[in-house]
Amino acid sequence: MVKHLQGPTVTNSPGEEKDYWPFLRSKGICGGSSLVNQQQESRSREHYSGRFLVQLMYLILRERVKIIMPDYELTPSFYKTEEVFLKFLGQTSYYHSLQKAVGKIVRHSNARTLLELGSGTGATSIYLAKMFPECKITGIDIRKEMVDIASSNAIKDELSNVKFIVGDMIEYVNEQDNLADIVLFLYSFHHIPDPYQNKIQMLETFRNKMPKNGLLCIAEMFIPETANEIEDESYLRNCWSRRMIEGYSSTFWASLKGLSEESVKESKEIGKYSMNYELKAGELIIKRENEYLVKLSWLCNIATDLGYRVILSEPCNSVGEYVVLLALK
Repeated sequence: MVKHLQGPTVTNSPGEEKDYWPFLRSKGICGGSSLVNQQQESRSREHYSGRFLVQLMYLILRERVKIIMPDYELTPSFYKTEEVFLKFLGQTSYYHSLQKAVGKIVRHSNARTLLELGSGTGATSIYLAKMFPECKITGIDIRKEMVDIASSNAIKDELSNVKFIVGDMIEYVNEQDNLADIVLFLYSFHHIPDPYQNKIQMLETFRNKMPKNGLLCIAEMFIPETANEIEDESYLRNCWSRRMIEGYSSTFWASLKGLSEESVKESKEIGKYSMNYELKAGELIIKRENEYLVKLSWLCNIATDLGYRVILSEPCNSVGEYVVLLALK
């Protein structure tokens, strides 16, 4: 569902809407004649009406200076306590599959520094810090309560090679002169808000600040390639239902501590809790509210056009999650 955006609409004559693409290009919103911008314009012309483009132009011009991150309080996947994380995402099979895949990438890359954007409770950064004591790891998260938990857990585990900082991940990257050997998004790339140009802008920033042999790792869920449109709600709901079932089953079995009636009941409650969280997240994804997924093919094509080399883009599980690893050409 494309939300109606409020903004000016202008016509040349009654019933005739002006083509604003030359104007958008002149303002630097769509750029010049690069392949990326040509493809982006072509896609947008196909999917959006002229009136919507005028409204979109207004929104982009208004927000041009800064990418506004979503309201995390309204996003179920942005758990607010460690207890929620441990009950929900921290026990799911798909989270652990991504985490293990990232661990293999770090091992094979021999990275000495790593930056995780959207580090949450620090579970992945701490996991990697334990595996690779020679690697200096920094986790960035906008929620102070999450950073406090992550820092406390790192202290408990007596880890000196990991630190956590409170900050907006986009602002943090923009302020850096150089980035780490590996920049990691794990369930956080999709929180870069629409329009798609914001994600392209971030990829361009990474390209300009990555070291020569640096890597950009995006471990993420994606819109199914077989979906005709982002707005195909019934199809997306059907795809998402598989994730809800996997969320229930994996957290039920992970939390089962015994065979007593009480233990089984508790595990069922945790499974239902996880499934309910996934239901809420799925609805936001369909409405594109605070959850802004893309197709895997879109990401790989855009990255290639921007000058990246796609080292791998492989599935990690059966619920539509992949790890994409990018390097400079």
